[in-house]
Amino acid sequence: MKPSTQLIVGLVFLIVAAGGIALVNREVIKPVTTPTPTERAKLLEGLFPVDITSISITDNKTSATFTAELGDDGNWKITKGDTTKDAGLGVDHGRLGNAVAVLPNMTPSTSFEATDLAPFGLDKPVYTLTLAVKGADLVLQIGAENPDKTDFYVMRSGSKQIFLIGNYNLQPFITFITEPPYAQPTEDFFAALTASPTLTPEPSATPSPTATAPATVEATATPY
Repeated sequence: MKPSTQLIVGLVFLIVAAGGIALVNREVIKPVTTPTPTERAKLLEGLFPVDITSISITDNKTSATFTAELGDDGNWKITKGDTTKDAGLGVDHGRLGNAVAVLPNMTPSTSFEATDLAPFGLDKPVYTLTLAVKGADLVLQIGAENPDKTDFYVMRSGSKQIFLIGNYNLQPFITFITEPPYAQPTEDFFAALTASPTLTPEPSATPSPTATAPATVEATATPY
C-alpha cells in the first residue's frame, strides 16, 4: 500500500472514530432534570377555619374539658372550661381564633399503620379533640409525643393511619384545658383601678376689700 493511500485510510479512520465518539457522547450525556417535590397532604385536607363551628378537647386522664362554640354573631363563646380563670372580660378572640386557624394547615411529617397502638399512646389516647364541621363531628385522638418531644402521634376518626403532627399545632388546645382563652386584665387595666384620683382644687373666693374707717382727730386744748 502506498504511503498516500495509508494516509487517506488513516484520516478516514480518525473521522469515523471521532463521529462515533460524538454519537456516543450524545447518547450518554443528557440534561439532568430536577424532580418536582410533591406537596404532602394535610391531615384535614379541604377543611377551612370557617367550617369549624365547635371545638372540644378533653384530658382523658382527668376528664377535664374545654369547649367553645361559634355563635350566630360570628364570635366564639366558651361553654365549658375552668371558670376560675374567667376575669369577666369575655373571650380572648385572638388567642382562640389563632388556634382554630392553624388546624386546616396541619401537615403530618409522616404517616404509617400499626397493629399495636400502645407504643404511640393511642391505645388509650391522652387527649381527644372533637371538631364540629358542617354538622358532623371530626375526632382526633392525640397520643404520646415522639422521642424528640417535637410531635404528637395522632389518629383521626375513620382512618387507620397514625400521623406524626407537630406539637405546636395542638399544644394551644391542650393548654385551653387548664388556661382557657378568657381575656385577662392588662397592666393598664390594673393601673387604672389602683391609681389615686387627682383632686382639682376649688377656686378660692376673692376677698372683698375691707373698708378703712376714717381717722378720729382729737382736739388739743390751747392754754390761755
